[in-house]
Amino acid sequence: MVETSRTAPVWFVTSGAVAAAGSDENVSPLQAPIWGVVQAAGLENPDRRFILVDLPADRDDEDIAALGAALAVQHGEDQLAVRKAGLFARRMSRAPRTEASDGDTWTPRGAILITGGTGGVGSRIARWAVRLGAEHVVLVSRSGAGAAGAAVLRDELAALGASSTFCACDVSDRDQVASLLQDIDRSGVELTAVIHAAGIGELAFIGDIDIARLEAVLAPKVAGARHLDELLGDRPLDAFVLFSSGAAVWGSKGLASYAAGNAFLDGLAQARRASGRVATSIAWGLWGGDGMGESADIREYLHRTGIRAMDPDHALAALSRAAGSHEALSIVADIDWQKFAPAYTMSRHRSLIDEIPEVRALHSSDGASTGGANSSLADELKGMSPAAAEEVLLETIREIVAAVLGHRREEIDDRRPFMELGLDSLTALELRSRLNRRTGLTLPSTVAFDHPSVRELREHIQRNIGLAPSSRTSDVLEELDKLWPILSSLDVENGRRVNIVSRLDDLLVRAKARFELSAIEDLETATDEELFDIIDNELGL
Repeated sequence: MVETSRTAPVWFVTSGAVAAAGSDENVSPLQAPIWGVVQAAGLENPDRRFILVDLPADRDDEDIAALGAALAVQHGEDQLAVRKAGLFARRMSRAPRTEASDGDTWTPRGAILITGGTGGVGSRIARWAVRLGAEHVVLVSRSGAGAAGAAVLRDELAALGASSTFCACDVSDRDQVASLLQDIDRSGVELTAVIHAAGIGELAFIGDIDIARLEAVLAPKVAGARHLDELLGDRPLDAFVLFSSGAAVWGSKGLASYAAGNAFLDGLAQARRASGRVATSIAWGLWGGDGMGESADIREYLHRTGIRAMDPDHALAALSRAAGSHEALSIVADIDWQKFAPAYTMSRHRSLIDEIPEVRALHSSDGASTGGANSSLADELKGMSPAAAEEVLLETIREIVAAVLGHRREEIDDRRPFMELGLDSLTALELRSRLNRRTGLTLPSTVAFDHPSVRELREHIQRNIGLAPSSRTSDVLEELDKLWPILSSLDVENGRRVNIVSRLDDLLVRAKARFELSAIEDLETATDEELFDIIDNELGL
């Protein structure tokens, strides 16, 4: 077996996982989760290049040939779709900021079914829907009326003039969902819309995910959405809204399972639209407010990546517009592009976000140029011998790396790759920022990946500061010159003198052996006499 290069790109081929050339395409929701997983894998493995390419669901030989052509071209894209009309690349684009008319928005009416209905997001949606005209809300969760805050929520909805039903239902169980829909029909209310907001997220790297953990994340999102879709069939609805996540669009490290589940929702919305039924999958960023569903770890991680918490009222207004549009997929997120884009593109260019105006502005202003070094650091180093300057710079970098990666300084091996120490795109950005502040240089965002160890980073910064590498030979000679005055001034007992001379003799023997060994280019061609001389000198014989 021959190990393949870890730098070689890895292609993942799906069939009908995404819509590319139009909303009438035949999309297979079961293929879509692969796109979510692979994007997360690419962020978790920045040294590998993962490429997604989708073939039509009804592919033929011509499509296979087009796939071969795509594989052969160095196009720099990592999300592609092969279609009869050509090769498509995936892009995020900003929706135009126009005033929404009544025909462009969804206004709740009649009865609304909300899964995850007693959670932070679900309860907000319920209040909002009632204020806009919903007469009845069916709030579905595992705990139903026993959920925390359910009684208070019921009273609030009644005060707003609407009735409510709290149902204890596991949406991943098809029989329970079927029974739920039958109960709604028997109650005589008109079900006009479904909002599937049930789901959980868990931070876990791909290597740590087993079947049980994967199923726990996928079941409420995937199975719940699938059961609602199949059991409702062609029933006419005003809206069928699926709560997806940005993790399914741009990927998210540590959220591969979550990304897979949400990618399924995106595929399901496209499949429903293609069959002429209503559906909208909204890839949410982060909702603000108390009681939101994400764990504290996930919220902290999203904040660090530049995903800001949205005002819930703004999010709900966006929900109304997205559900009333003709788009199967929408993204609603508040993103700090100055923080998000550099972190997202740390290991390589990712063209998915190239059409975002703020990202284009960052690209035009982003330079890898270096500026003048911080005068105090430069003066401090230039006033030292080359060897001392190298050591000070090495220690400075080691301390910064230790602080950023959460290690003790003595734990940082100068030659150990940063990736093995826990470096990721976010900590690489922080490392770059601290180095820039300390040195006065303008180092590129990829500097920690381009020079992936303390020693390599020191050599790069040393060149940019303008420090010549030290000559170890001259340094050694200088130190030897200092040794004799010290020895000649010693007034020690005879026994101590013998110890000092013995140590010097031992050092001399080992130095000779070292130099003789380095002088022999190939031990296989060395003579027996040369080898025995080296061994004798090394052993002091």
